[in-house]
Amino acid sequence: MANVLYACIRYGIVGIALLAPAANAVRRQHAADLLHKTVGHHPVIVVGPLLGQTLEVKDERWLNFCSPLRPTWTTAWLNTGISALTCAIGVAGTPQLGLTFDSDTNRTSSPHNVQVRVAPGWKGLSLAGAEVYDALVKRLEAEGWKKDVDILPMPYDWRLGVEDWKQEAFPRMRALIEGAVQRSGSPVVLTGISMAAPFTHSFLMWMKKTVGASWAAGHVQSFVPVGGPFNGAVNALSAVVGGALLTFSTPKSAFDEARFLCPSCNPALDQVAPKNVTSDLQQSILEKLGVFVLDELKGDLTELVRGLPSIYWMSTGVDYSTSPPTDKTYVTLTKAAGKSSENVTASQMPSLFRRIEKPAEAALFDYALSVGTTEDPGVRTHCVYSYNVQTFAHLSFPEESDYSERAVVYLDDGDGTVHMDSLNVCERWKSTVRSYKIPGVPHASMMGVNQVLDVIVAAAKDDEGALAAWKSPDFVDLDVSPSPANNLTAWAVNLIDKVM
Repeated sequence: MANVLYACIRYGIVGIALLAPAANAVRRQHAADLLHKTVGHHPVIVVGPLLGQTLEVKDERWLNFCSPLRPTWTTAWLNTGISALTCAIGVAGTPQLGLTFDSDTNRTSSPHNVQVRVAPGWKGLSLAGAEVYDALVKRLEAEGWKKDVDILPMPYDWRLGVEDWKQEAFPRMRALIEGAVQRSGSPVVLTGISMAAPFTHSFLMWMKKTVGASWAAGHVQSFVPVGGPFNGAVNALSAVVGGALLTFSTPKSAFDEARFLCPSCNPALDQVAPKNVTSDLQQSILEKLGVFVLDELKGDLTELVRGLPSIYWMSTGVDYSTSPPTDKTYVTLTKAAGKSSENVTASQMPSLFRRIEKPAEAALFDYALSVGTTEDPGVRTHCVYSYNVQTFAHLSFPEESDYSERAVVYLDDGDGTVHMDSLNVCERWKSTVRSYKIPGVPHASMMGVNQVLDVIVAAAKDDEGALAAWKSPDFVDLDVSPSPANNLTAWAVNLIDKVM
């Protein structure tokens, strides 16, 4: 099992120190420089995930409760102050974070006189004061990298869509990478968790279309996606179809009379009906972020979520990494007794929303399907993901409803957020060097696992020997950073196969 000392020995730091124990700081730095030249030392660009980035707002609406007398940039997401939170999500009128989608341009706009931006620099890659990539940054610093020198943040507004990002975020990412390459003389390693992966994929495809494939060949050493939902997540789809709170329901505690089935679970999932928490004070879309909201807000939350292009983009789509492409069924509509159920494939989701007279949502689904991220991006890829965690894999709703109640959620293999068919898309690309599978780790906790950081560091060093020698650990041998969120006992409860 890897620990800090093992990592140091593995990557040669201890060996360098032993060469001259009495060496002064200059000689130690010289030795480190020699190591970088021998093993490799590529700048690392760290890209932000869905939700886990700070958004700032400047609200200049006249005579509005949410607009201060002298508007300045303030934190909108995630602001734990109840007043700021209600303004952000729309309880006090039009939500500051709300968006209007233009199906002609495929771009969005904020409410009149409201500006929203991602916080600059590392502040953008933090949430409620906690840095999302703290463990990775510390590990890289211990290996000789320097924050803001060759560890660089790439935050962006996670609410938007690809066409919006082409206007600002993608050009900014290009400048960031080109600057890093020019200063260091080495191509960069691109990494990040969750939606960072498809965001980076879309950036690479945009650059390929804009300037040609030669740009990536000269600027990108490798791409290390962690838990990448390259074909979306049924979990995100559940928020769009069944409402914002369904995505946070569990087999033991469910919103709106949802039920759970897990045919693959070993032992079988307890069939005791989950506690229906619809009328209680509950943790909803902000559950894992430690902010409580009333269930009465679910309508505001659902309306907000259904206006964000990124949520549709992170819903399931057609998988073009297979031949022929796979258009899988992720939603089933159940009908009255004696009538056959109706299966709805990924490509049919827009028509489902048109059927219930939601044309705006249908247009967002249409656009999301047109900018999928399942095709090979054409750069060296190291595919990292977790498995054997109970994950939303299929949804069933009564046909006669508006899909807001009585959902049946089928659980199967994945990382607790992203289902397996999406996580392993990158395994099917010709440009993928190999995959690195981590058992039993929840999606949001992957960056706290040292075996994951081993892969990123080895890629940044271009250490092919370490990458080839990497072995998938057993669940009991996971080496995790100390944190209340990193609890193997709690993780074990949600394993698909508790016997393996």
